Amino acid sequence: MASTYHYRLPYPLPLTAAPPASASRCRFPMASTAPLGVTVSTSESVGQNDLLIVGPGVLGRIVAEKWRQEHPDCKIYGQTATTDHHSELTKIGIIPSLKGPRVDQKVPYVIFCAPPYRTDDYPGDLR
Repeated sequence: MASTYHYRLPYPLPLTAAPPASASRCRFPMASTAPLGVTVSTSESVGQNDLLIVGPGVLGRIVAEKWRQEHPDCKIYGQTATTDHHSELTKIGIIPSLKGPRVDQKVPYVIFCAPPYRTDDYPGDLR
């Protein structure tokens, strides 16, 4: 019989954190800044607080909601492995796109929420 253990932090984790000295624009603890070269396909210009969520499932949608509260004028992109949930993402304000080699513009913030079972090269996708 498998047991499930849940650990609850004694305090809530903030969505924002004081920026480290080496990353003047980083306000999201799990976010990466544009020098990593993360890009999305879009014909629109990318704003300074725009976010790309790789794997906008349950966790990614929670992140999107919190990010939108802090940055109401930002665009949030959601990169998926299939088009199965693109209409749902559009309804909640996430701009969906398929994972693929086409890249157009850099996005200043990225969070990786994709599950490992949807890819053949999960470690490679994390890089």
